[in-house]
Amino acid sequence: VDSRATQSGFQFRTGSWGNLNVDSVTGNVYVVWTDNRDGAHDVANPVTDTNVFMSVSSDEGATWSAPIRVTSGITDKWFPWVAARGGKVGVLYQEETANGSGMYETNLATSLNDGASWSNQTVSTAPSDADHSVWFQAHAPDCATCSRFIGDYIGLAFDTLGRAHMTWTD
Repeated sequence: VDSRATQSGFQFRTGSWGNLNVDSVTGNVYVVWTDNRDGAHDVANPVTDTNVFMSVSSDEGATWSAPIRVTSGITDKWFPWVAARGGKVGVLYQEETANGSGMYETNLATSLNDGASWSNQTVSTAPSDADHSVWFQAHAPDCATCSRFIGDYIGLAFDTLGRAHMTWTD
């Protein structure tokens, strides 16, 4: 829609931009982003399979690790936000639900070992519905009420006790 990057089956815009965070205790710098390396691209009918990746710097950004996979699977993920404190790294992101209903949910991936392993949890109590928008309707031929903008405002921070505090738009 509007000649912007979208996810397959959705009309709302997403992007591959990422964000940075510095662990104030360890000094490590983290960057996260989404990309479509797992999708079908450069073909007549591309299909997205976006996932979240992270890279880490332990020398104030002079050098970076190879991309670390945060998410996997066939559902699209987008709008990642990273936070870190005391060696605990969290990545908040939105993900298409597996049933193909046009719904998505907000998830948190957490790592205690700089991304060598992740635990994941859904943090939203109800999925969001991008196919029945009151505002920002895409007026697409197959879905007049599909949203073209879901709000790319998402955030995560850890407090001094290691608790995650999150916000996102719905």
